Amino acid sequence: PAGAGWIHEVKYDGYRALIAVGGGKATVYTRSGLDWSETFAGIAAAAAQLDVGDALIDGEIVAFKEGRPDFATLKTAIASGGEMTFFAFDLLRHDGEDLRALTNVERKERLRAVMAGADPHLQFAEHVAGSGEPLFETMCREGFEGVVSKRADAPYRGKRTQAWLKTKCIRRQEFVIV
Repeated sequence: PAGAGWIHEVKYDGYRALIAVGGGKATVYTRSGLDWSETFAGIAAAAAQLDVGDALIDGEIVAFKEGRPDFATLKTAIASGGEMTFFAFDLLRHDGEDLRALTNVERKERLRAVMAGADPHLQFAEHVAGSGEPLFETMCREGFEGVVSKRADAPYRGKRTQAWLKTKCIRRQEFVIV
């Protein structure tokens, strides 16, 4: 979508996860609510070190192949205990405060502060405000999966809405058969 009312992020090719941090511990949950802290032990250990009383962080766990997130590489990393990175793109709770009613932009700015100085296995998912077309074109050209566009003023809903739109890079050609 075009216009100043949107922010745009890289669409990572990985596992969506929620990380609950509190009391010097962190738990990694799948989108369906399963505790996968053992599966993502390195991510959980890194998150436990965040300088927060408590936090609930939404993001994507990825593994890289040739500098790009790659799902097959992530599956191998999970099986072998390989390198993985958590890209944090939303902050739902922080130090006892429920942030879900705040706008995407407000939550991301608070998240940026939480992620400052974090372990390198935890990264803040940067975004582009306004026109996302150049980001989309770059992601497609560089072999990434696409972009996620989010209404800048939207609260967190926790379900699929028109406030979050995924645009995938689709590579196809047409051939004339004679």
